[in-house]
Amino acid sequence: MERWKDRVAVVTGSNSGIGTGVARAFVQNGLKVVGLDKTEFSNGLKSSFNDERGQFYFHRTDLRKEKEIIEAFEWIDNNLGAISVFVNNAGLTSSVRKIEDGITDEWRNVLDVNILAVTICTREALKSMRKHSVEDGHIINMCSILSHVSRPIATQVMYCASKKAVMAVSEGIRRELILEGSKIRVSTICPGMVDTNILKAVNHSFSPDKPKLLPEDVAQTVLFCLQVPPHVQISDIVVHPVGENLQLP
Repeated sequence: MERWKDRVAVVTGSNSGIGTGVARAFVQNGLKVVGLDKTEFSNGLKSSFNDERGQFYFHRTDLRKEKEIIEAFEWIDNNLGAISVFVNNAGLTSSVRKIEDGITDEWRNVLDVNILAVTICTREALKSMRKHSVEDGHIINMCSILSHVSRPIATQVMYCASKKAVMAVSEGIRRELILEGSKIRVSTICPGMVDTNILKAVNHSFSPDKPKLLPEDVAQTVLFCLQVPPHVQISDIVVHPVGENLQLP
């Protein structure tokens, strides 16, 4: 991780779960980390980021609003400069409902955050990397093991669809970069069950004693992606707890 020291990394959804784990791991490895989240950053959480090796900055951003995303990127450019690493981590799920009982506004929020915001943020991150000639930039999109299964979870169809879309968007951007000879890399990380708030929201079919990852486990996977040599492209990693046996209804 030494080559990333003092460089700027951005993590969406930094205030909980995987986002907090990734942001903290970056700070511990000497990066300048910007967390984007729609909720205020608590003093207690801020104190947990104290580490002399790196720095943490927070910018309140509602990822459902393109204007706020662009303002966040402008703030980063004006105050910190080039973005070298961008982690699209923020994600939403809808309430547990069958399609016939679905709520359109919930679906819209899922699509806005899980797909549209990922694409907008990636666009703006690429602009920053090109503006500042960051040739070895890395974009990491947090996906899900559900993007690799053929059957979506009943009552969570929109969430599953959004994660499959993230895979498609990531591969499309990766191919565009390859065709233009860019060395910027795009990786997707697809965790199994992780002990986060989003798991609790869909806990209708998962018992508490089922195997689960910790956010720190996923953070270590992110660090692995960044530590491989610049000529190595990790396109996709599936990481899940030992003993996980995903059986979909």
